[in-house]
Amino acid sequence: MQRREFLKVSAAAGVALVACSDGTEPQVTLESATITARPRAFSGVAPRGFHRFGIWHKDDAFLYVPPSYRDDTPAPLLILLHGSGGHASNFEASLPSHVDSRGIVTLAFDSTLPTWDLIGLGGFGPDPERMNIALNYAFSKFNCDPAHIALAGFSDGGTYAISVGLANGDLFRQVIGFSAGPPQVPGVRGKPPVFMSHGTSDPVIKISIANNTKAQLVDAGYSVTFVEFAGGHQVPAAIADQAYDWFLAQ
Repeated sequence: MQRREFLKVSAAAGVALVACSDGTEPQVTLESATITARPRAFSGVAPRGFHRFGIWHKDDAFLYVPPSYRDDTPAPLLILLHGSGGHASNFEASLPSHVDSRGIVTLAFDSTLPTWDLIGLGGFGPDPERMNIALNYAFSKFNCDPAHIALAGFSDGGTYAISVGLANGDLFRQVIGFSAGPPQVPGVRGKPPVFMSHGTSDPVIKISIANNTKAQLVDAGYSVTFVEFAGGHQVPAAIADQAYDWFLAQ
């Protein structure tokens, strides 16, 4: 077997560059995490507000187009990934207060399992394909700015956002991990900047894990903005606002 290198993460060591040994198939591969969807020329009229498109079942995915969006102006896109046991709909109540004034179009969709396949199955499987389907649908519905496509998530979703985001940095130009666990990055494309936030008293994912991830990403040459806050396993409104301002400033 051809020798290949992978960025891996463990709770103890953070992100580390390791190589699979001859004859041993790695658990995750770059190919299986590849996102092929890309923005396209748009000349239509985007649906305003929450547009639920039910790819797999009712209310499992939505595109939110804020009132400040204009069809003739490319808009930033934020893809939000829920935590374990969560749903895309968890974001709906608070989303407008964060993105309306910023003009950020937002996409969210459910994982295939109760959490994302990398965490639930131990490798990439159905969820990158699900992401491709959701993104292709979204790109057909609005005028997207390819320089501002951020992959973001909370908890397991944050872990997944960093893992898939770094593997597809040619598409995801910004990556955001809220209270993320240790990612597994199966190779990298591009060098997107990373925003991370973590509560100092998080009982679910210790802040030491996030600090290890941050340190290893910096060592690997990534630009990392790391924000600690007094609190637990959560995304305070002020932190979300800070992350989205950071996203637009990149």
